[in-house]
Amino acid sequence: MYPDIILKSQKDNFHQRGFLIPLAIFILVVMGFFAITIARITGQTAIATAQEAITIASFYAAESGARYAMNQLFYDTASPISRVTVDANCTAVDSSNLTFTVDGLRGCSAAINCSRTADAANTTSYYRIQSQATCGSGAVSAERTVEISAYMK
Repeated sequence: MYPDIILKSQKDNFHQRGFLIPLAIFILVVMGFFAITIARITGQTAIATAQEAITIASFYAAESGARYAMNQLFYDTASPISRVTVDANCTAVDSSNLTFTVDGLRGCSAAINCSRTADAANTTSYYRIQSQATCGSGAVSAERTVEISAYMK
């Protein structure tokens, strides 16, 4: 009877040997799937973060361009401020381009346009400044536009 028990035990072990191989393959496939998913999500998050930073920088570049144009229009220290002077300054700043080199706006540029209209009696000039900024390049780039208005009697 003793030899029959050994044969039966060895027979049971023989049938159970292949069970762990499919389980190990299944675990490896599932873990590989999770690793690929996490890598993809991490990559997308990195691109989204960079895009958000570029978008914010382009807004500030457009705002800086508009402020630069307002400064050129109304704060000329070389001559007294008058409507005629501001009209001339608007013409001078029209079609200007700024390229930023400071940290935070490096790689950004702003195109500035200034247009002037007058009222019917020609006693007041109205100025519209448009600053269109572009930051980044390729897939990670952004463009923003800021418009401001002012007038002078």
